[in-house]
Amino acid sequence: MAKLLRPDSRNNNTKLIGAVVSPHIHQYITLFALAKGTTKSKLFKDLLNEWMLAQRATATDDALLKELIQRINEQWEKEKESNPSMKFDKFTDLISNEMRDKGLKMSYITLVLAEIRK
Repeated sequence: MAKLLRPDSRNNNTKLIGAVVSPHIHQYITLFALAKGTTKSKLFKDLLNEWMLAQRATATDDALLKELIQRINEQWEKEKESNPSMKFDKFTDLISNEMRDKGLKMSYITLVLAEIRK
């Protein structure tokens, strides 16, 4: 059976991100989307595009990469203290896998790994 209330808005050039929301929020977004003849995905895409434009004014890709590198360096310092047997290569492998699993592009992963200090 065809979904009569579902607009055709599929695009192969997209990535899935997930969010868990309360039943109250879910019901309102569902009702809103159905009433307006749109999709929940389109609502979220529009909101995220607005948010990203606002964030990019101060949080450029370069600034976020520097912040990520700093967090990883801090984590490495903590890891060395709490787990002295942890080798730097093992730590960078774990970090690399985590960034890849989160969907960060390889050029960013390579840049980040080059900046982690031993």
